[in-house]
Amino acid sequence: MKLFKRVALTIISTVLAASILTACSEGDVKESSSKKEESSSTVDVNQQLADANAVAKTVFTASSVYGQKCLSAGYKVPEGVYEFTIVASSDVSEMLVPTKPEDVDLQLAVSVSMGSDYVGTKCKVEVNSSGFPSGVIWYESDGSTIIGGYPEEATEPGWTLDKAYTH
Repeated sequence: MKLFKRVALTIISTVLAASILTACSEGDVKESSSKKEESSSTVDVNQQLADANAVAKTVFTASSVYGQKCLSAGYKVPEGVYEFTIVASSDVSEMLVPTKPEDVDLQLAVSVSMGSDYVGTKCKVEVNSSGFPSGVIWYESDGSTIIGGYPEEATEPGWTLDKAYTH
């Protein structure tokens, strides 16, 4: 009888220990899964930031090229901050060298360069006294939490226009 009790207690102890270990490992799996999801969303946000920064760099480059075209024609893009929506434009010749100062149109030049994939998105370009961009931000729409910048790049979600770029 004593042997039977010992065997029964051993079996019960083993079952209890196994169920406790299983419960603990399920918690670890859930915690590990939660960390993986968190890590995945961080990667997604970082990729979105990198993509937005790349678009901002493209806007900066388009603005620089246009600034050079204007300068070659004897004009310059007036100093200031230009905030605009990228518009549809199919006529690439619209970005050609302006023939008079009032033909200088940074919005149209950037829109032509960016193409139809970016129509409706927004950017802000600061042009220095030489007629070239000194900073750019780009975002998909008002209220966007992912904002790209160049040459100062966005490093975290929730960048605001004020944080990204204030002059």
